[in-house]
Amino acid sequence: MQFAYPIQPAPPSTRGQLFGANSGRHTGLDMGNGGNVILAPAGGLVQVATLTRDSRGRMIKIDHGTDENGVTWETIYYHLASSLVRKNDRPLPGQPIAIVGMSGLPRPWPHLHFEVRRNGVAVDPQSVLP
Repeated sequence: MQFAYPIQPAPPSTRGQLFGANSGRHTGLDMGNGGNVILAPAGGLVQVATLTRDSRGRMIKIDHGTDENGVTWETIYYHLASSLVRKNDRPLPGQPIAIVGMSGLPRPWPHLHFEVRRNGVAVDPQSVLP
């Protein structure tokens, strides 16, 4: 599956950690700046739109369904300033879904932590981005 960057124009570099950083424990790609609008990288169904009580902060999880090879795809967004969608919404590709923030973060720099899951396992987002 191919996804569009959730921040447009695509950031020239990441704001923070790359996938697999911190001894392989970083499961996403950090990008963007506070106030950036986050766009749905593909159509799907919002499974979760909530504020967690841990370092993930405000988050969204979108189910993008199953591709022609039987692979299921999800994207997850952490540290949001605000969510523009609710559970069970069906955002279209390119539709605004959230605003980059720093909820849940102990550090004073806002960014989007963007995760892609293939069959429930985190994969490097750069492998499915243009």
